[in-house]
Amino acid sequence: MELHAALGTRQLAGPIAGAFCLMVTATGYSGPQSYVGAEYHPGYGRAYAWRASVHSDGRVRQEVKKEPGMFAPDSWTPQSVQLIPPEQVSALFESFAAARLCSLDSAYSPTYRPGDVITDLATLKLELSVDGRRCRVSVYGGDLTLQVDGHPQKAEVRRFCAAWASFLAVVPAPNRWQTPDTCT
Repeated sequence: MELHAALGTRQLAGPIAGAFCLMVTATGYSGPQSYVGAEYHPGYGRAYAWRASVHSDGRVRQEVKKEPGMFAPDSWTPQSVQLIPPEQVSALFESFAAARLCSLDSAYSPTYRPGDVITDLATLKLELSVDGRRCRVSVYGGDLTLQVDGHPQKAEVRRFCAAWASFLAVVPAPNRWQTPDTCT
């Protein structure tokens, strides 16, 4: 029964998501609740988790976990980030709309065949909220997904990674190795 409900939701999601992304372009992102956001959750290793959002008025909020690693306590430190100029804010919202973020599934992973098991990779999340409507997409192991030959969702993950790159071009990640040309 859950499968039928999920399929029904997915069949409706395409037209609704398309209209939502079209509305993003048409509205000029002027609503008080309009923002784009990104989150990074590390797999194993010593990277820091972080989350950030850029609001339509150029305000930026960024937080970094106080301790690195996958099992760090849920304790965050606010970071000081300068106001983003209006032209960069517009370009960022337009890149999310161009990637058709709202038409993507809510989650992607490099595993797609029965029996595939990949664990301990980083998870990336993007969120778009315009006038109270919101969509959120997560990608587990983005760079690895792009390297898997024949992965049926490679084009969708590539679109996500393009939006991710545009976000990091405006709000640099606290982990210095995370640059716009990586999707990790």
